[in-house]
Amino acid sequence: MKNLISFSFLLILLPQLSFIEWQKNLLTLDNKFKPQFIISTKKSIPDKIEKKVNNHPTNLIVQTPSTPAESQKLIGTATNLKSTANRMISYRHQRHMWVTRDGAIHVLFNQGANYYGASLVLYSSFDDGKSWKWILSIPNTDSTSTADGFLYNQKLFLTYSSSTGKILFLPATYHSLTKKWIFGQANTVYQRENFIATNSTIVLDSQGFLWTAFIVQQPSTGVYSIKLFNSNERGLNWDNTYVSLGVVDKSARKSARLVALKDRIGVVYTNDDTFYWAYKINNSTFPTTWETQPIFTYQPGSNNSLYSSHFSL
Repeated sequence: MKNLISFSFLLILLPQLSFIEWQKNLLTLDNKFKPQFIISTKKSIPDKIEKKVNNHPTNLIVQTPSTPAESQKLIGTATNLKSTANRMISYRHQRHMWVTRDGAIHVLFNQGANYYGASLVLYSSFDDGKSWKWILSIPNTDSTSTADGFLYNQKLFLTYSSSTGKILFLPATYHSLTKKWIFGQANTVYQRENFIATNSTIVLDSQGFLWTAFIVQQPSTGVYSIKLFNSNERGLNWDNTYVSLGVVDKSARKSARLVALKDRIGVVYTNDDTFYWAYKINNSTFPTTWETQPIFTYQPGSNNSLYSSHFSL
């Protein structure tokens, strides 16, 4: 009887010990290989396979490449898009590429200084990027000009810096049948004598207001600041919100990326080594400062961005 009890106890204990040992083996996998667990919904698993998995809960599907060389590599192909500008496409907090409903790809970049005062150019591809066609050159731009834009219902809303230090707004409408863009009238967002404005970003909020943020430099003093303007007239006229974002000093390491949320307008901006988040609830007045909090600060010795612009949202 005693032997029978011991045998029964072993029958109960051995499966548990085996399961614990399996868990230990799973947790001690070599850190060099990061297992990828395939998680599927029940609809995607055939009934027979589903029953088998349910009956054997320890049979997990794990993919671990035996060597790093087996990792998939994406190989790009060269295009006919070229530039002599140092900042062909550099600011990550600005958007440079859009895809319209017909699948066409459109990219805006800086071709350089030797293009007759129209360095910013728009190219389109109608064959998944195999070839690119020139669409438009934006006048009064040079090798330092940069742009940002968003696509809404086949309409592209652009903001860019001119060769004379202005910030301008340019709307455009895309027609899928003709594969052409029709550009509207460019309107000035910001211009001031003896000031240079650059690196603008733009969004449309839930109430139909256009917002743009950009950097302003006063060369005579070497002082930089972040400005914030908006328009409720579809970009025909722009108003200064007089919102103070960050500090006004001689550091050029400033940038701002606007974010339109359901109930508020926000902005991620940088001053030197620190990223900040600020926002204003819709329908509220325009205070001199928004609700602001720090997000992240670079640690000493880190390889941070020269212009604090290498981030995207």
